[in-house]
Amino acid sequence: MGQHIQAISELEAVIRTDGDTSERSGLLAGRYKTLYDHAHDAESKSIYLNKTITCYERAMMLDFERLFPSEQPAPPVPREEAGWR
Repeated sequence: MGQHIQAISELEAVIRTDGDTSERSGLLAGRYKTLYDHAHDAESKSIYLNKTITCYERAMMLDFERLFPSEQPAPPVPREEAGWR
């Protein structure tokens, strides 16, 4: 377990200094999931599960924002697909 806690600490340090990315948040979520899998009491499981979900959601949003930045307009829909004639 010590390796996972150390990895979490190092990933959080990288995120603080270099910024977050979907990959970093995904890696962090994976470490929290491992801690969740190995936790024995309900309180620890709840804490690690919440952190896992939060990190995965953040990773998905960061990836979504990278793929669909708000500065770019939506691609045009062909008239036929939109039902126009």
